[in-house]
Amino acid sequence: MKTLLVFFLTGLILVGIQAHAQNDFWMPTSGLQSGYIWAMDVAPSGSVFAGGDKGIFRSTDNGSSWAVSGLTATAVFDVRSKGNGHLFAATSSGIARSVDDGDSWMPTGFNQPIMRAVAFRPSENTLYAGGNGGIVMKSEDEGTTWDTIQAGGDFATDVEGLAVGSDSTLYAGTYGSSVWRTTDNGQSWQLVNTGMTTSGVVSMAIIRRGPLQNDILFAGTNGWIFRSDNRGDTWTQVGLDNQTTIYDLKVDGGTVWAATGLGIYKSADEGQTWQAFNQNLTDSLFMRSVAVDGKVYAGANGNGVYRSSISTDYWERVGVPYAYVYSFAAWPAAGRVLAGTNDSIFVSDDNGATWKRSNAGLSGRFAHVFTVYPGNPVLYCGLTTGVYQSSDAGDNWQPTPAQPSNKNISALQLNAAGDVFAGTGNALFRTTDGGQTWERIHTGLVDSNIVSISLDPSGQDLYVGTWLGGVFRSTDNGDSWTAFNGGTNWYDPSVQHFAVDTAGNYLYAGTSGNGVYRTRLDSADWQQVVSGMGNGGYQSITGLAIGRNGDLYAATADSGVYRSSDQGDNWSQVNTGLRSLNITALDTAASGYLYVGTNGNVIHRSTDVYTGIHSNVRVTTSLFLYPNPAIDQVAIVVDLPHGCSHATLKVYNLLGEQVTDIYGGALPEGTRAFTWNAGGMPAGVYLVKLETDARSWYGKVVVR
Repeated sequence: MKTLLVFFLTGLILVGIQAHAQNDFWMPTSGLQSGYIWAMDVAPSGSVFAGGDKGIFRSTDNGSSWAVSGLTATAVFDVRSKGNGHLFAATSSGIARSVDDGDSWMPTGFNQPIMRAVAFRPSENTLYAGGNGGIVMKSEDEGTTWDTIQAGGDFATDVEGLAVGSDSTLYAGTYGSSVWRTTDNGQSWQLVNTGMTTSGVVSMAIIRRGPLQNDILFAGTNGWIFRSDNRGDTWTQVGLDNQTTIYDLKVDGGTVWAATGLGIYKSADEGQTWQAFNQNLTDSLFMRSVAVDGKVYAGANGNGVYRSSISTDYWERVGVPYAYVYSFAAWPAAGRVLAGTNDSIFVSDDNGATWKRSNAGLSGRFAHVFTVYPGNPVLYCGLTTGVYQSSDAGDNWQPTPAQPSNKNISALQLNAAGDVFAGTGNALFRTTDGGQTWERIHTGLVDSNIVSISLDPSGQDLYVGTWLGGVFRSTDNGDSWTAFNGGTNWYDPSVQHFAVDTAGNYLYAGTSGNGVYRTRLDSADWQQVVSGMGNGGYQSITGLAIGRNGDLYAATADSGVYRSSDQGDNWSQVNTGLRSLNITALDTAASGYLYVGTNGNVIHRSTDVYTGIHSNVRVTTSLFLYPNPAIDQVAIVVDLPHGCSHATLKVYNLLGEQVTDIYGGALPEGTRAFTWNAGGMPAGVYLVKLETDARSWYGKVVVR
């Protein structure tokens, strides 16, 4: 027997979101960033742990939100709680342990790759670990020292599952030589597979009945579930007749749960009969792990974690899955960041420390784009199923009362008057009444395949980027459009993103293959600005953002993020800390942090504050009216970038007649709200006029 002595180094602790190099530009945020969930367990503390291809994640609120627990540089194949805050994980780098309920993780020093299974001897400190090549290790001091009790030998194949009986008998399930048993701590092993019709054992579990009765042993294989009530001497097939692989088995009292390639199965009679527990698992039935503690948690192979009550068989997805991030939105009033993904919407209220799903009221999963305007209490999101709105910062959603004729929304823009513009693959739409009606606006638009929309700093001019026609501008709220290309041959099919530099009076356009272009806002003198970008500037731009000091950031599809400090003339990469250079989205938050979405690794955040957004830096006066349409009271929100000595706020009908005088006097910089009681007014459209020393602004409101 070989003994391995391990010493723990004081500073060698593996933690979650804080684990990044001190000078890195980026850090991974928390949230369940792995969609491949291969291991799950629930600790006595109530913490739920999910391990997969990107480490271990922990939830302390029954799976509603998740944070990185640790081991982010390794794949985790099994995680088991021993109680008292002690956990052990079998990983691609050996066995790791935590003594503080997952706050931090330490390598045990046994770094034999790859370890796949962990098990404990009841009421003792003895730990077993099995892995590739048929190796089985034993530690009697919780991982400080290890003994090799099986170095491969007769096993020949990988150890995929372990179980320890009431009498300390150890069972090892292998993929290729079925089940082995030792009653003498590994001095000798016996093959026990009578009655098994396959040698491919993938998982094991045991119902311990105590030393006076035989335990009930279960083996999940590549097609069947087998049961033994005589210590493995003989086996009986009890479920899933050659249908799918049984990846995980867990025992909860007399109930046994199975995670399979066809979903979750449950046996309430100690494994004698099995029933599917998949009532509404429509997104994915490929489950790799399961855990039970008052609720049932299922880890999916590429779709994150699902949760159900034990009794109702109704599943919901929880946490951030292995997702493609399309867009971000910052909600300054709540300090919130929203992420739109191919699996719905997720929100963080703590700078990415935790993320939670926020899809109440949504029909559809693909959240393509958001739009928000300072002072406007309504947030809009475009999905493949239409336009949705939220009045509570994204906690709850509802579709706008009417929808554009094409519901596959690719671009959205909200203006100061509350008008919403929605771009689709074949048309541009506008609503001026909160989504009660939509109209197609296309006069002058040569190309109606709308990819992006932007609003200039004055709040008056609109820009749209198209698939084949370049850029178009409207100066009359979208009624008519003119080409804004200045004769430029884009040499590229799609204008995907815009950014507006108010200080330099520049408009930037990111294309789908030819990098970044720049023009003055008052003239269409576009120039390609790609010096320093890799691949000769032939980059697909997936996001643009302006920093507080005027720096311009450009996200790319395969080269990470570039930064320019000279208005695009020269670029350099800022990629340290990124786990992937395949960037899918870029935006800023009210906190000043930059956020990027990466393909599969989900969300990273800048380690420092680099940016500001228009909610913090006022560049134009905004006038917002809500609700719109209104029945009685109308809230009028005024947002001023600079104070003025005298301002008036009045309401007119469409005949130009003043119907009420709301305010007259000085207005300071910032946001101020007024109320107009329109309950006694005839139904119709009214104009709200804000007039200051400098100029006037108008907003429309419909009274019903």
